[in-house]
Order: sequence, then structure tokens, then C-alpha cells
Amino acid sequence: MTTNIDFKELLGEESKEIPIVIHNMPDPDAISSAMGMRAILHCHGYKPGPVIFSGEVSHPQNRSMLTLLNLDYVKNVTEYVFEEDAKVILVDTCGIGHDTNQQEVDPSKVKVVAVIDHHKGKNPKGAKVDNRSVGSCASIVWDYLRDLSYDFDSDEGKILATALVTGISTDTDTLMSGNVCDLDFQAFQDLKPHVDMQKLNGIMRYPLPPYLFELRQKAFQEENKKLEESTMVSGIGVIAQSKRDALPIIADEFLRMTGVMTAVVFAIIKEDDEYIDICARSKNQTVDVVSFLQKVFGTGGGKQGAGRAKIPLGFFSTDGSQDVNDDIWNLVNKLVHKKVFADVKGE
Repeated sequence: MTTNIDFKELLGEESKEIPIVIHNMPDPDAISSAMGMRAILHCHGYKPGPVIFSGEVSHPQNRSMLTLLNLDYVKNVTEYVFEEDAKVILVDTCGIGHDTNQQEVDPSKVKVVAVIDHHKGKNPKGAKVDNRSVGSCASIVWDYLRDLSYDFDSDEGKILATALVTGISTDTDTLMSGNVCDLDFQAFQDLKPHVDMQKLNGIMRYPLPPYLFELRQKAFQEENKKLEESTMVSGIGVIAQSKRDALPIIADEFLRMTGVMTAVVFAIIKEDDEYIDICARSKNQTVDVVSFLQKVFGTGGGKQGAGRAKIPLGFFSTDGSQDVNDDIWNLVNKLVHKKVFADVKGE
């Protein structure tokens, strides 16, 4: 659904700040798109509120982006209290509340007035929606800024251009993903001359934490990985929430191996509510990753070529006993491998 949203008509004489809500694991595309949405609101004379997410900013690239661009207005939902009946705009996500990727925002307390996104999903009732089949949400936001003749040569404009280029680059695999379109190329080409190259290099060449090398080594050990019919599956054990972003990094690396078209990397995430975190990546154009996850595990979300599923452990949560923990992991490991390869073989 593509509807160019008229924000002046939509918001009228609104005088309260308007928060921007993104998905619960902010990535460069979500962050930069929300930055651009704030600029759009400001250009129209409105008061942009903070960028709100739940979950955790754990990926080292995302942390680098927040630090290098001084984005102190990007806040966890626990740090912000919405005004009663506050109008909010969703960016790079299409839902809030139960059974969405932004469950911590209560839909009974706020009113979603607009959605700008490029993922499939159920949109909030009554909201104006601009959902396009593009590689990056940042490209859609740039399209609005272009119509507003936004000044990317200003100091703030250069920061925004740097962020948007980062978002486009990461969400389209440097303009090489299967879902990239003309708008992504146009946005990248227009923004590139305004980028702060020092900051961009700092974000794109982000420092890697030591734990990534340890988990990568574990994932690539023969006893932890298995390849069948071009699908690689690897389990890396029980890890802390702060380390879960190793999963997509490792999955992307598996895709670069000869003979691998689809990669599934998973772990048990140890926190108060433990769960199995499953990351899937595919360069096979015939594989719908989201549909694959939902079929195999009954849940999942994502975009073309990339997806994630979370399965609560519930009763089977680890209890601190090493023997029990090992048994639970061995069970999870066997089940994930069995389910993935049964689907791959058409069983």
C-alpha cells in the first residue's frame, strides 16, 4: 500500500510533541528513518518527540551509530512516559501492542496516526499508511525530505544524510539485495555528497567485541554446524541477551561460504524470560525467510532475505544446574536441526 501522507492535513494544529516509535531491536535503517521523520515533522512546524524502542541496542554497529551521531533522543520505552492519547508515528514497523515487535507500547494509551514502513504486516486501524516494496525504509523517508527541499548541507543535514546512507547500505546489503529498487539507488546517490565520511566510516567499520570471536569460533566448529542441501544450521549454546546480535553477524558470514544459500543460527538467550533466538538469512531468491520461519517454528518476522524467530522456553527454562542446562540445550539443538532439515527435505 503506497499512500503519500500529507502530514499537514493529518496533524492539523497539533501542538503536543509527536513521538516516533520504531521496532524493538533498532538497526540503522530504523534509527535513520526515525531521524528523518523527526526532520519532516520539524519542517512542517510540529514538535518532534523522542524516538522510542523497546528491547536493547546490543549490536556494536547500532551502538556506534548512536554514539557517533550523538542521538540522545533515541530512548528505551522505559525512559519515556507517553502523554494521554498521544499521537505517535510508526517508522520501520507497523504495529504496537500484543503480538507485534513493539509490545511494550500500549495501544490503548496512544493513537497511531501514521505508519511508514517496508515490511509486511497488519497496520493499526485508522492510521495513514505508506508501505512500499523497497529495500530500505530510509529511502521512503528521503523521498518525503526531497519533496520538502530539505537542506542536507546544514550541520544537522549532514548528520541526517550520514544516518540515511547507513540505513540504506545496511538494509540493502550495499544496494545488492534482491529487494533493492530505483528509489534506494536514487536516495543513496542524492545523499552521498552530503555524508560526513569520518562518521560514516566509524559506523560501518564498527569495533567488534571479543565475545563475537568466541561465539564465531563455536558456531564454525564441526560438531555445532551441519550443512544439507545448501542450508547451514548452527547452534551456539546459551548466551546473554547482550550477546544475541552475534547471531545475525555469524549467519551473514555463513552465507559467504561456498555451497551455502541459507543459514540458520540459534541460541538460548538467558534472561528473566528465557527464549530460543533463531536468526535466518538466505540469498536464495525462492526462499521467503519469514514464511520459512513461520512454517518451521510457528512464529517469525523480518524482511526479504533476513528474519528472526523467538520461542519462549517457559517450563523448560534453564535452572542453574549445569547438567539440566546441558540437557535442555541438547534437546533444543536437536529439535531446531530436525525441524529445519525436515522442511528443507520436504518431509
